[in-house]
Amino acid sequence: PDETTTLIPGAGYKVWSYAANPGSKIVSFTGGSPNDGTIDLPTTATDQDGNGSIDGKEGWNLVGNPFPSAIDWDNSGWIGKNKFDASIYFYDGTQYLSWNGSKGALTDGIIPSMQAFFVKAIDFSPLLKVGNSARVHSPSPYKSSGIRNLIKLRVTGNGFNDVTFINLNDDASIGFDSRFDAYKLKGIVEAPQLYSIAGDDILSINVIPGFSDEFTVPLGLEVGSEAEYTITASDLESFQYGIDAYLEDLQEKIIVDLSKQEEYVFTANPLDATQRFILHLFEKQDINENFYGNEISIYSNGNEVFVRNNLKKAINADVFVYNISGQVVGQKKIYLNKLEKININTTPGFYLIKVVADNKVYTQKVVLR
Repeated sequence: PDETTTLIPGAGYKVWSYAANPGSKIVSFTGGSPNDGTIDLPTTATDQDGNGSIDGKEGWNLVGNPFPSAIDWDNSGWIGKNKFDASIYFYDGTQYLSWNGSKGALTDGIIPSMQAFFVKAIDFSPLLKVGNSARVHSPSPYKSSGIRNLIKLRVTGNGFNDVTFINLNDDASIGFDSRFDAYKLKGIVEAPQLYSIAGDDILSINVIPGFSDEFTVPLGLEVGSEAEYTITASDLESFQYGIDAYLEDLQEKIIVDLSKQEEYVFTANPLDATQRFILHLFEKQDINENFYGNEISIYSNGNEVFVRNNLKKAINADVFVYNISGQVVGQKKIYLNKLEKININTTPGFYLIKVVADNKVYTQKVVLR
């Protein structure tokens, strides 16, 4: 639109300056009175791939806060939210900040006055309205506090930062879940982009189901410049029964115990592999050293085997890999402190991993891919 265009209440607009006329600009809005009452936010959804549903990259709408005050996405003053993903996306000039109704980078889900934001429809003929009861004048001091089972990972570097959230919830699913998850919308090229990977989707908020032993979350990182970056983990204390978290740097072949070292400093450049990190999550073990059985944990991820020492002391161990015929196809001696990764150069399939340590034998069947 230009200066003669009548703006539609509730619609979102993108404004930018041309390179030939850079710098800060003052834009004036004239005519009419401030909006009041219930306002329709114009939205649409088109089945572009013809599969009979609104999914994938379909259903995105840029809408706007039509009021001269902030509005709360979580307030009951909205109508029609059931036809949209739970998450919203707000651009702050550098990054897209997401909010899923209880957590995210957009503080308390508060949308400032006259600011645009993205919503994603999940059904045909979406209708979204907002009324006066959703208007607020300050964030709630209680809203985003006390979230259980949450890990927040923040990357800083090159003068910018980004954050991603991983949350455990028994009602969630492994893949993208419209009720909980938020897609990763990438910000400016100069800023680092950190996200988790779930199948074909990249997420800024990834809510996963609870697990009984271990769980791995692939993480993606993209940077615009070669520089030193820092990943910081926080909120580990939010887990009700405790958790052990390890950050694995696939490029540097380093595993960091985030329970003891909350920051990891590394160098990255734009040519690095996107899927550089893996977050390993374990239930915290309460080990009685006189009890034989759960001192050693064994699991696989791809074509790699991980052996975890749950004891409070480092030990020497021998690891044997058997195929389904009972033949030894791999063997390695390791010094097992906390978590050790073993690359298995063999064909995909089912294998038996045997670990011998302190005159005790531990076995686990795994699938290598």
